[in-house]
Amino acid sequence: MKKLTIITDVPTPYRIYTFNLLCEKLNIENVDLEVYFLGETAAHRYWKIDKSTLKFNFYFEKGIKIVFTRRSFYFNPKILFKLIYSNVDTIILGGGWSQPSIIMILILSKFKNWKTYFWLELNENAVYFNNSFMNYIRLKIISLSNNFILPGQNALNFLNKIYLKPFKYILFPNLIDETFFKNENKKDFNQFYDFTNCISKKIIFWPCRLNEHDKGIINFLSIIKNQLILDKDLIKIVIAGDGPDRQIISRFIEKNNLEDIVELKGFLNQDEIKTYYCTSHLFLLPSIIDPNPLSVVEALWASLPIMISSNCGNSLESVIEERNGWVLNLSDSKSIIDSWTKFVKSDDNKLKSMGKESFEIAKKFFDSNREIDNLIQSIK
Repeated sequence: MKKLTIITDVPTPYRIYTFNLLCEKLNIENVDLEVYFLGETAAHRYWKIDKSTLKFNFYFEKGIKIVFTRRSFYFNPKILFKLIYSNVDTIILGGGWSQPSIIMILILSKFKNWKTYFWLELNENAVYFNNSFMNYIRLKIISLSNNFILPGQNALNFLNKIYLKPFKYILFPNLIDETFFKNENKKDFNQFYDFTNCISKKIIFWPCRLNEHDKGIINFLSIIKNQLILDKDLIKIVIAGDGPDRQIISRFIEKNNLEDIVELKGFLNQDEIKTYYCTSHLFLLPSIIDPNPLSVVEALWASLPIMISSNCGNSLESVIEERNGWVLNLSDSKSIIDSWTKFVKSDDNKLKSMGKESFEIAKKFFDSNREIDNLIQSIK
């Protein structure tokens, strides 16, 4: 392999980090990396990207952008022509199975001598356009490839379920810059928990976009609201993020007298988020739809106990039940209440032990250097 070409939808902070590290490692192998972005922004996403920080060759080719059902779709004919007339070796196609440009490149690759990998964020519990017609179309598009890059076991299980032909795959998780979220002070867990003991309540940190359809804030609070009121002197839930349903969620909190228990902090920058990771007792993410939440990976590296729904795409890798947290079945209210009660009753030694286990899981599944090395060796 002399050159790796990646085509994906838009630049995001975590993808930029991954591509920069990938570029550094490919340079050692004398392999060039180029990345084509289908667009600069996506619907309802407002990342600020400093292009000067991109260490790899990158291209933004103008095309047609259509926003439909909160998602952005791109068609970029110029990328197709560039690929046809350039010296393409190995291609990784990301950005989603429904992107018109990705579909066209998949078809084109059938007639070219390209080594092509389809990078899919599959999650059976986070399927958009979930009906028989769209499921048929999805399978037809996925079937254009038999080489896949998948983020974890949930994605592999789903592909095994719907894809009946033999296929090859590489497991490559979504990664973050773990050096930012590791806190050296937390290496001394006793010192850390002595500090948090100064806080009169257990702090539950819930970073999420205020979008009820996907994140299920009201859905979860409705299930545990009686327990919240009973435990009002023991716990505090901090929800970090903004979104279209802020007013609806705020009214629910007020209507149910949860103002002293649940706080909507709004948007927080990375440094503020890191502070909450360092001073909280639990990471919470009971999402209804969440393909592969990176905040879970951040919390693992920050040594937090984890409570997430089974709908989160990385739940199988991220949680060992009651060793570092709890996985919630959103259709079983009783089990959710049981898990919540176990957390509230957990003493500092128990939470300290769970935090240590989270950090070990992060090292096992989400080490950036090791995972990128594995990816390079797998596609060579």
